[in-house]
Amino acid sequence: MPRINLNDNSFGALMMTGASLSFVVNDFLMKSVFDDLSIFQAILLRGLFVCPFLLFVCIKKGQLLVALNEKDWKIISFRTVLEILITFSFIYALANLTLAHVTAILQSVPLILTFIAAVVLSEPVGWRRWLAVCFGFIGVLLIIKPGLDGFSIFSLSALCSAILISIRDVITRGLSITTPSLFVASITAIAITLAGGLFTLTTSWQTPSTLNIGLIIAAAFALPFAYFLSIAAVRVGEVSFVTPFRYTAVIFATLLTALFDQQIPDKLSVIGTIIVVSAGIYCIKREALVQAK
Repeated sequence: MPRINLNDNSFGALMMTGASLSFVVNDFLMKSVFDDLSIFQAILLRGLFVCPFLLFVCIKKGQLLVALNEKDWKIISFRTVLEILITFSFIYALANLTLAHVTAILQSVPLILTFIAAVVLSEPVGWRRWLAVCFGFIGVLLIIKPGLDGFSIFSLSALCSAILISIRDVITRGLSITTPSLFVASITAIAITLAGGLFTLTTSWQTPSTLNIGLIIAAAFALPFAYFLSIAAVRVGEVSFVTPFRYTAVIFATLLTALFDQQIPDKLSVIGTIIVVSAGIYCIKREALVQAK
């Protein structure tokens, strides 16, 4: 496997940070409408704004009709199924837990990915980073609190999302470099919207207020940027280096939750988050040191 230079990794890290902020803003706005709308209806309405925007940009950039090989189509198809499962499992958790709590659980993604990158992709991961990964998972347990009063099935739903996200990011690296990230994002958005529309048939339809429509439109603008940046990030830099920058999401989510919901994480969650973030930072520094040799 050819070595990726540090500039590529730094650029990928910057894009991942931007993706994290965009996803958190989208999540916060979507959570704001769940008191009035079902999660399926909210997903459908958001998609009705996201999809035309993405398709318009695709057409303008000449990326709507692209010739892909069979391997790329298989990867995109599998990735799209994963995205649908990720969306519903994540939204289910988000509707029942605080944004900060769900986001903190998702910080296990870089830990899972480091494991997958080493075992599946054969990327070099030394014993120090393995130790950091194990240490980080202890932090994840403190956040989830299995067996304690703070534990809930919704936490498991968020953890399921984290595992699926890790698998999605690994297979995304298999796409040909000529496959436009915008095209992949458009297919993803359309599939999620159709799935949301299908599941609205199982719930009662609520007429959205003007405020809810405004929040959904704002979320619809944030989501395409998050899609594009997250896809591009794992294709530019090494998975084990770029993905730890998702940890910035917990900072954004905690600030939004504290400012607008007047809720802060409990002590165990704070300690667990610090452990997870510390493990991620160590992995980042260790990877940079390995690259410099």
